Amino acid sequence: ISSWRRLDYNSFGDGDGGNPTTNALNIRGDQIEETSFGSQELRLSALPGSRLGWVVGAYYFRADTDRSDIFRLDSPPQPSGTFGAIDRYDQSNITESVAAFADATWAATDRFNIFGGLRWSKDEKDYDVSNAASTALLRARERFTISASDSWDELTYRVGGDYQLADHVMAYGVISSGFKSGGFQDTAATGVSASFAPAAQKVI
Repeated sequence: ISSWRRLDYNSFGDGDGGNPTTNALNIRGDQIEETSFGSQELRLSALPGSRLGWVVGAYYFRADTDRSDIFRLDSPPQPSGTFGAIDRYDQSNITESVAAFADATWAATDRFNIFGGLRWSKDEKDYDVSNAASTALLRARERFTISASDSWDELTYRVGGDYQLADHVMAYGVISSGFKSGGFQDTAATGVSASFAPAAQKVI
C-alpha cells in the first residue's frame, strides 16, 4: 500500500475586521506551509476463511514540512499595510516513522472469536525553528534559533473477544494501549519550551 501527497497552504487572516486606514489598531495573521507526505505499508495475511486469521506487516512514513507563522500589528500614523511590528516563526520539520505489527483472530466457535495483536512504533523528528526575523516579539519572551532532534518508540497491544448474540447483534470487549510520540511547539515562548514529551494512553 503506497501513498504520496503534497500540501501547499497560504492563509491570511484579518484579526480586527475593520478599515486599515482608520482603525486604531490593525491586526493580521499569515500562515505559509509546504509539506510532502509519503508512506509505504507491506502486509502478509492468512487465506480468507481460515479458522485462525492473521496479518503481519511493516510500515514507513515520512513528512517534510517548511512553514512560516506570521503575526502583524500596526497602528496609525503607521502607513497602512507596512505593519511596523512583525512577529515571525520560521519552522522546518522532518518526521520519519517506522512500525512492525502482527494481529490474529481465532474462531473458537461459530459465534465466539478471540483476538489480539502487537505493534512496535518508532518516530524520529528533526526540527528547526527561529523567530530571529521578527521586528517585534509579540508571542515570545526571547529571540531564539534552535535545532532539535529526538525519537520515541513504544510497544502497544490489544486483546479481546467478541460473541455473536444474534444475526445482527454482537457483544465484545477489548483492552488496548496506544502511543503518541513527542514533538516540538510551532510558536514557543522560549527555546526551552519548544519541545514536549510523548503521550501513552491505555484504553479499556
